[in-house]
Amino acid sequence: MKNLVGVSVAIALNLSCATLASANEDPVLKSQMDSLQKWGASCMQAKGLNVEAACKSSLDNTLVLQPNINSLDHLMMSFMVEAHARSNLANAYIKEERVGEHCDMSEKVLLTGLYASKNSDHQFFPPIKQIADQHVSDVKNCRKLFGTQPGTVKLEP
Repeated sequence: MKNLVGVSVAIALNLSCATLASANEDPVLKSQMDSLQKWGASCMQAKGLNVEAACKSSLDNTLVLQPNINSLDHLMMSFMVEAHARSNLANAYIKEERVGEHCDMSEKVLLTGLYASKNSDHQFFPPIKQIADQHVSDVKNCRKLFGTQPGTVKLEP
């Protein structure tokens, strides 16, 4: 399932970038889209010990860019990159038995999906929802086993 999500996100990133880049000749918009594509690809292609560094960098850069995004397409694209980075980080943390960080990041994946759901008819929403849905059981388990309460997670990376 994880590989299928990665493939669908990669396809969405590539198709959306090609479509949006050609439709938007504004250099600022093109630069934003190029950056999002680069950061998303870096996190998706990372393996082993490189996952944490690549996905943290992708997430940090995306979060810095988001307040400057004025295009709905670019905002949804940034949510897709953010959700994928958070998901990869959550999975990396649990492999290293860093349960607290895993629980925190899993909850943030769901929050990203919630923000994106305001535009649920957008073409980028299905892959975001698919990524977020993978973490529903993680969040339920974290709350049940470790006492993580709803609303306690901060939105910083």
